[in-house]
Amino acid sequence: RYFGVSPILLTDRQRQVIHQIYFQQRTQREVSRVFGITEPAVSKCISQAKQKMRRNAGRLTGVLQKGE
Repeated sequence: RYFGVSPILLTDRQRQVIHQIYFQQRTQREVSRVFGITEPAVSKCISQAKQKMRRNAGRLTGVLQKGE
């Protein structure tokens, strides 16, 4: 648990793709080759992960404000 709430529930694939794109600075084409999926599948994975993070951001923000 993080800050008293469950962690954002990203799939393993979503976490790996996000890590490759944003922390390893890889292109979607490179990521698609690493995971053996199409570029549109990488794009969809990123979009779904961002959507989950946005939906859960409010819960985390509320908990952080209470802890201050």
